[in-house]
Amino acid sequence: MSLSNRDTNVLDVIFGGETFEKLSPLPEEKRQDLREREREGIKLAEADKLTEAAAIFTALLAEEETYASAYNNRAQVHRLQDQYELALADLANALKYSRQDPEVLKQAYTQRAIIRKAQGDADGALRDFELGGQYGNAVAKEIAVKENPYAKLCNAMMKESMKQLYP
Repeated sequence: MSLSNRDTNVLDVIFGGETFEKLSPLPEEKRQDLREREREGIKLAEADKLTEAAAIFTALLAEEETYASAYNNRAQVHRLQDQYELALADLANALKYSRQDPEVLKQAYTQRAIIRKAQGDADGALRDFELGGQYGNAVAKEIAVKENPYAKLCNAMMKESMKQLYP
């Protein structure tokens, strides 16, 4: 049985956001195997073995094409290799298959924000930083506040007022 995004959101509200594990179509043993292999890929990426890491994530996705976290991690590898278009495609899939998992969403939106900012899309980056922050990424939340045009205006006005009060 496949649930719509709306149904998943309703269940997230009812069950406190724990539906990803409860509704996953994969057996627990399979999820654990995927997670373990994914951790191997993450370790390789952290050791700057990006090609090997990407190969692991690609193999995971060949086996389970809806594994959102693997898309997210492969996107990170692509981003580190300055392959922004590949990263954006993987992030689109991570968001598509996220099942409203806040861990996946906060990372995917934050990564996409970083890429959008690097590509000069300030508005798109701000929206994604805000979404990353809403899903729990503290860095994204902080950046969203700093990049918000209203916050910038407020800070500028405050600095000007302070200069006038304390020359």
